[in-house]
Amino acid sequence: KLSLMLSKSFGSIAFGSFIEAMIRVLQIMAEHARKNARDNDNFFAACVACCLALLLRILGDIIEYINTYVYVQIAVYGKSYIQSAKDTWDLFASKGITAIINDDLTSLPFTIGSIFAVPVFAAVPFFINQQSYISIAVVVIIGVIIYM
Repeated sequence: KLSLMLSKSFGSIAFGSFIEAMIRVLQIMAEHARKNARDNDNFFAACVACCLALLLRILGDIIEYINTYVYVQIAVYGKSYIQSAKDTWDLFASKGITAIINDDLTSLPFTIGSIFAVPVFAAVPFFINQQSYISIAVVVIIGVIIYM
């Protein structure tokens, strides 16, 4: 499926990433404007820029979350980004909050499993060879990378 992604679906994936990147750029610009307004003691402009940065951050997080579903539709059905986004929105509208709750409930066991797995895997090299602090660090780093 890599050939499909690099040929037919590459433009749709790039377009979705471009939209998300533009929202993040606007967010950074709003945060920069807030910092400049705060440095110039302009309280009103700082408040407006802070609210704008917050709204852009929320919008960016929503777009990032929805894009995960949009990219799946692009990959599976070969649709355009706009059509996949419309179908994803229709899915959320028809299923309500059930899809979001299911997504949240499935991520919880993975998070808890990762939190408990890292100390266990770090303890194994320590009990095998108590002088090997480097191996413990390597296992912890690998565990954190897997968790991400």
